[in-house]
Amino acid sequence: MLKQRGVRYGGLALSTMLSFAACDNANGPTEPVVPVVGAELVEFQPQFVSSPPTTVVTAVPQARPFPGTKVQGEASVCKDPSSHPGTYTFNVSATNRQTGDLLAPTATLTPGQCTIVYSRHPSTADRLAVTMVTITEVVPAGSRLDRVVADDDASGPRTVTGPSVTVVVNGFHGAFANYFNAAAPGGANFGLGQAPFPGTETPGQGKVCKASAPSPSGLYTFNITASGTVAGDEVAPTIAIGPGQCAIVFRRTVSNSSFATLTVTEVVPAGQTVVSIVRTQFGTTTTITGQNFATLSENVFHGGILTFNNALVTTPPPSPNFGLGQTTATETPGQGKVCKGAAPSPAGLYTFNITASGTVAGDEVAPTISIGPGQCAIVFRRTVSNSSFATLTVTEVVPAGQTVVSIVRTQFGQTTTITGQNFATLSENVFHGGILTFNNAVTTVPGPHP
Repeated sequence: MLKQRGVRYGGLALSTMLSFAACDNANGPTEPVVPVVGAELVEFQPQFVSSPPTTVVTAVPQARPFPGTKVQGEASVCKDPSSHPGTYTFNVSATNRQTGDLLAPTATLTPGQCTIVYSRHPSTADRLAVTMVTITEVVPAGSRLDRVVADDDASGPRTVTGPSVTVVVNGFHGAFANYFNAAAPGGANFGLGQAPFPGTETPGQGKVCKASAPSPSGLYTFNITASGTVAGDEVAPTIAIGPGQCAIVFRRTVSNSSFATLTVTEVVPAGQTVVSIVRTQFGTTTTITGQNFATLSENVFHGGILTFNNALVTTPPPSPNFGLGQTTATETPGQGKVCKGAAPSPAGLYTFNITASGTVAGDEVAPTISIGPGQCAIVFRRTVSNSSFATLTVTEVVPAGQTVVSIVRTQFGQTTTITGQNFATLSENVFHGGILTFNNAVTTVPGPHP
């Protein structure tokens, strides 16, 4: 037999190169030589490690164990177990296919599975003829292709971006391609596959749906755990779906009547609440309220659906805080009052902070109030007969985009208008009261000069 440690060729066909390899492989593996590419010359040493077939291939696609290995005369495709849960479809084509060769134009896999998609028939006269097999993944919604690890005797192991990879096969050499997928960021994730909405019971399948109304638009994330599973069960650990969509989160295909229990928990978006979960199982419908999770019992004969209904949380408008009490804008002995002018002050609640000095025993001071335009609050009260004055300082927390245009102080029967600041003072005792009325306006931003 020919003992060729390296093949030097310029215009030689790849089939001639692999024919040398076939002869060389009969005497055992050779030392690998790194290909050196020049303008007219390539030095090449194939990696002669394809194993003889152990199973007769009569039709393709034909399942084979994971992980992928190179088998003489075969090309296989695998979906790595680390991949995002789901069902993946592959399209397959071949160049220089020989009479009698088997080719599967499509194949479907889930993570952890492999299948043979091309086989050189043993009776083919020209076992040395090289066939180029191209495998292309149809990347499903909610998933992204991370990488493809391919290996054949012509090029050795390599990592490509995909979704297509071409491998070299003949009667003495095989190949495989292992695809790695991950969840697509920001996109829908249908777990083991999308299902029609509204959900219907399917034996052996657990489904989760998001109701189209009243659920607000957007993607909703659900986490799934399972107990009581059996070998062969598939569980999607997480899904992300929108209103009016359903996803398969559990699948059992083996004939086993024992029940697996699924717990599905929604990650509730901020500002929303789960108003109800409708469980459809065993031909009956149950409505669950007051929680963001529910369970399903699944076996090969029974399926179930959980439909989650969300709504926006209704937050009541904040209530005014009138301090020591709501009042009117009139002087009252022994009382200090704060008012918000009805106009031009914009609508909304305004917060005021109050500090006091010179108080006596029995004085009452409200440290903060919140009032709207046209409202007044008592912030100081003296009921004991004491003529010494307490000084109140009232400061408005000015809302963004506004300014305090004036503060009108009414005290001792006189009115004073203060501008250019957001605070003012009052002097209070048991015989005298006072009022501060704050007037706001929207801040006007001057336009550019001509």
